[in-house]
Amino acid sequence: SMADCVRRVWKEEGPLAYWKGTSAIFARNSICMLGMVGFYNTVEQSLPERLHFKALWAGVLCGIIGSFMSYPFEMLRAARQHNIPFYEEMLSKGAKRMLAGYLPGAARIVMHSAALGILIPRMKEMSTGTDFLKSSADSARAALGHRGGKGKGDE
Repeated sequence: SMADCVRRVWKEEGPLAYWKGTSAIFARNSICMLGMVGFYNTVEQSLPERLHFKALWAGVLCGIIGSFMSYPFEMLRAARQHNIPFYEEMLSKGAKRMLAGYLPGAARIVMHSAALGILIPRMKEMSTGTDFLKSSADSARAALGHRGGKGKGDE
């Protein structure tokens, strides 16, 4: 049963066993987002101006970049979660082993990134940049000042 499994893992490996691979997941997701979002403007600007669905294609290409950059961390996560030494099982066997299973994961990321490619320009349109932060801060100060409260340094 599920309860037996939980007890056995706790007994044999301790409570940290439930979070094996978390650091690899964090690294994978951060690097993937770097590829998907961090390179978006550069990729979009490098595409031909008359390309139909330019934002979608920029998202797709950024998804490919992000998935390729982050895939070694996916393999590290899998190795840790299955108690397999990363170097012996993955790295030492070369690119063929490292890229085993890449396409299904990349396809998922590329689809997600394509949607982001469509959303990012819309988000830019809705964003007012740092003016939003300044106006929010001014609104908060006005609300506090209106109530008679003053913060340190507000003389």
